[in-house]
Amino acid sequence: MSILFELLEALLSQSAVDIIIESILTGSVVLFLLYGVHGGSRTIKAPRIGKSPWGMGLARARKEFTKHGKRLTEEGYARYKDSMYWVQTADMDRLVLSNKYLDELRKLSDVYLDSKYYTASETMLNIVNRSIAKVIVGEPLCDNETWLRTSLDTTVYTGLICSDLLKYPAFLRPLVYFFAKSRKILDDNFTRAQGLLYQAFQERQRGGGNVDILQWLMDSNKADHLDVPFLTNQTLFVATAATRSTAASIVNTTFDLIAFSQYQEELREEIDQVLIGCGGWSLDAIQKMEKLDSFIKESQRLNHHILLSFNRKVRRDVTLSDGLTIPSGTFISTSAYWTARDPDIFEGGDQFLPWRWFNLRKAAERAGKNVTPYLSTSTSPENLHWGYGRNACPGRFMASTEVKLIVAWILKHYEIAFPDGQSGRPESFFVGERVIPSPSQKMGLRLRQK
Repeated sequence: MSILFELLEALLSQSAVDIIIESILTGSVVLFLLYGVHGGSRTIKAPRIGKSPWGMGLARARKEFTKHGKRLTEEGYARYKDSMYWVQTADMDRLVLSNKYLDELRKLSDVYLDSKYYTASETMLNIVNRSIAKVIVGEPLCDNETWLRTSLDTTVYTGLICSDLLKYPAFLRPLVYFFAKSRKILDDNFTRAQGLLYQAFQERQRGGGNVDILQWLMDSNKADHLDVPFLTNQTLFVATAATRSTAASIVNTTFDLIAFSQYQEELREEIDQVLIGCGGWSLDAIQKMEKLDSFIKESQRLNHHILLSFNRKVRRDVTLSDGLTIPSGTFISTSAYWTARDPDIFEGGDQFLPWRWFNLRKAAERAGKNVTPYLSTSTSPENLHWGYGRNACPGRFMASTEVKLIVAWILKHYEIAFPDGQSGRPESFFVGERVIPSPSQKMGLRLRQK
C-alpha cells in the first residue's frame, strides 16, 4: 500500500491532487452534514456571534472568522463577557465562556478536559532560535548551521501544516496531509535532525556533565537503548514551543520600547546599575531588573498572541457552581485579548503604563504581601498571556528570562528606532484567533556610543 501511495504522489501533479480533494469534498457533503459540525452546541443554548456553520455555512463561517476574528471576539466580549457565546473559529465551533469560570475549570481533572496549546510570531525567529539552541542541544550542536536551519524550518512549517489542514474538514485531513508540501519538508527535517542528534548521542553518555535539555531527555529515557526517533521528536517539539511565542514577545516589547522611547533611558539606567551591583550578567541580575520586568509584562498584557485562551475539549459532562452544565464534546474557550484590555479590570485598559506592575509590586512589598502576581511570569484569569491552571506554559520561566536578557542586551548596546517619519507601533495582524506582530516592520539598530 505504501508503494502505491508513493507512485500516486509521483504521478499526480498538485492540480490533480486538488481536483481529487475537491471531488471527495463534493461527494462527501451529505456525509459531512450527517456527521455534524457542532458537537456540544446541539445541547447547550447560548447566543451566537458571527455566521452560523449549520448546513452549508461552515466554510463561510470559517472564512469570516479568519478575516474578522478580532471584530467578532470584541463584539462577543462586549455583549457576553459575564456569560457565554458560540463562535465558529477557523478550526472548530467554540463555546467562549466568561473568565469567571476559569478558577473552577482549571481545577478539573484531565479526565474532563484536553489541552490545546497555541503559539504565535514569524519574526525574531533567527535570534531566538540561536539563543535557545544552546539551552536545548548544547555545544557544539548549537552552533551547527544545519541544525539551526532544521530547527527553524520545523518551527515555521509546523505552523504552515496546521494552516494547510484547517482549510479542510477533519475527515479529509489525512488525505490532504499526505500530499501537503509542508508535510514533506517536515519529514525531511525530521530525518536530518535525527541524524544530527544520533551523532550527538554517540558523543555523550547518560549522567554526563552537559547542562541542557538534550542531556535531560537522555537521562530521563530509561530504556536500555536510546529511542532516537522519540528523542528527536521531543527535542524538535521543545524547540518549536520555545521559539515562536518567545520571539513574538521580544518583537512586541521592542515595538513598545520604540513607540514609548521616553522610557528607554530609565530602563538603561536600571540595567547598568543592576549589572554593576551583580558583577555582570547573571540570572540574579536579570531577576533584579524590576522595571524592565514591568515594561515587558505590560507589553504582554496589551499584545496577547491569541484572541481566545484556555482552549479545551470537554471529555465528560461538567456542571459548574452556578448550575451551568457543559456537555461532553464541547470545545470551550475564554477571552484573552479583550479581557486584558477591559477598563473595568485594568485602569486605563487600552493605555500602555510601563510601571503599572512595578508600582503594584512595590506596594505589595511595603504591605508585606506576595509580589508574585505582579511578575512577568505570573498567570491570572485576567491576564492569559501564559495560559492558566495546570496547563499554563511550563516553560514560561525560561522564556521570560530569555525575553528579558535579549531585550536588556539590545537596550544596553544599541539605539533602536523605526524608519524616519514613523513614531507609533505598527498594527498587529489578526488571522483567525492569532495575533501576529507586523512581520514586515523595519527597525533601525545602531551601536550606542560608549
